[in-house]
Amino acid sequence: MRPVPHNATPELRHLAQRMRENPTPAEAALWVKLRCRRLQGLRFRQQHIALGYILDFYCPEYRLAVELDGSTHDPERDAKRDMLLAVWRVLTLRFPNSKPTDEILTAVSAAVRGLQLQMIQQAAHATAMLKAMERDAAWYAARRTELQRQKIKILQDRGQMTLDMPSSVKKLTETEPQSLAVEKGLQIVDARRRKA
Repeated sequence: MRPVPHNATPELRHLAQRMRENPTPAEAALWVKLRCRRLQGLRFRQQHIALGYILDFYCPEYRLAVELDGSTHDPERDAKRDMLLAVWRVLTLRFPNSKPTDEILTAVSAAVRGLQLQMIQQAAHATAMLKAMERDAAWYAARRTELQRQKIKILQDRGQMTLDMPSSVKKLTETEPQSLAVEKGLQIVDARRRKA
């Protein structure tokens, strides 16, 4: 899966840097719990730029964005941004600044478990599809071999085919020529073409 594009301008990078240096108290408290892979070993980025927007916290492994909304957030703009991120399969979790950090961490952990379960189900489905394709390929190969054997038998019954092989092998094939020819991969020559 392709990574989510940044679409960052120099001004946006500078703004994200300033926001990292001066976080809100709620962001600072949550960052202490998320940084250095402290939550389930997941790597989170603080004030990450994606699609031209600054996300408060972002986990690229699961495409999970965590947003802490203060009084300055515009719900219409946030909904538009969340829809754009959803197109890139980024799940956005929004919490008010007043929500306790432990409750936010519990919700984020539950979301990660849900995403992990979804990934496992997708992997199981892909594995099942590959196994089905292998079974189909084996069936087609067996069917093709069977049809080749039937064709050899029909041509031999009509007397239109002889086996072109060295005399030492010919002695071995006098008992069951068609099965040995198929098993040994010997070249089968149509008798009518051979005479011409």
